[in-house]
Amino acid sequence: MSVVDVLTLLWAFGMFVLTLIGIVIDLIKLGQKNNHHNFGQLMVI
Repeated sequence: MSVVDVLTLLWAFGMFVLTLIGIVIDLIKLGQKNNHHNFGQLMVI
């Protein structure tokens, strides 16, 4: 594997992790907004 391949993989993995963190934060915000309605969280997933 070349250096470019490694950097591309690292960048893609980093974007994947950031996206996951963003989804988790959105779920937490939804959960705080309406604790008695979990339907919104299910729709996001």
